[in-house]
Amino acid sequence: MGDLPGAYGWRFSGVVGDLLGAGPPHWPILGLSQEIGEVERGKDDLGQDRAELRLVDGWASLRRDPATATFTFRRRMSEEEIAHPYLTRVVAAHNYWLGRESFHAGAFVANGKAWAVAADREGGKSSTLAGLARAGYPIIVDDLVVSVAGQALAGPRSIDLREGASTHLQLGESMGIHGGRQRFRYRLDDVPAETELGGWIFLAWGHSVEAVPLSPFDRLQRLMDHRMVRGPAQLEPASFLRLAALPGFQVQRPHSFDRFEESLEAITAIVS
Repeated sequence: MGDLPGAYGWRFSGVVGDLLGAGPPHWPILGLSQEIGEVERGKDDLGQDRAELRLVDGWASLRRDPATATFTFRRRMSEEEIAHPYLTRVVAAHNYWLGRESFHAGAFVANGKAWAVAADREGGKSSTLAGLARAGYPIIVDDLVVSVAGQALAGPRSIDLREGASTHLQLGESMGIHGGRQRFRYRLDDVPAETELGGWIFLAWGHSVEAVPLSPFDRLQRLMDHRMVRGPAQLEPASFLRLAALPGFQVQRPHSFDRFEESLEAITAIVS
């Protein structure tokens, strides 16, 4: 089917937005479409072959085979709006059906390897990744790390920042209110579709800047906490343990931009 746009381990038919790079031929194809209509207000329902997912501004109906996703919104969304953030939960579910692990995290490249960056909600993940991008580190993905055979898979070529981070970093263009909040979108350069996963960085707020290596048990627990989809069809335990065996660190820093650069230095010291 020629070069289809891709992200998160899938190629997409029905979407061509310029936030998506070309997907490798071995990535499976996921058909995307959207409809205009009333948005259901039910709960998420992830079954063995079908799923219904509630989104901030809409709804997504998924089929496992053939792999499809239909979005329902009250207005027609642009392809760039669908590419981020609405695509994230959809591909996480489809990756789950394929037995792939995915995490609510971003990732950057240092010394040829991908380092995943995870944080709790409003924990500074995207601003940290944008700061690393400004410092010259390639960014693989902002919001969803998918791991396949030890590789981290590239996502849409953007980071969505909050106003404070955009102002401090002087990065990003306003998208207005979208996906439940105001977004300032920073465009990213292209990266390889797959990069070897090298380790994990978990962000936390604290009174000082400090990087602490995590024990294997702590890494395992934090990966469980940041798992994007939790359901009965879990991966073989050995696969998950291999991810937890990679180096992992907690980087704490104050909840302000006063020592932001120092926190970036702590992260780059780890990966160096």
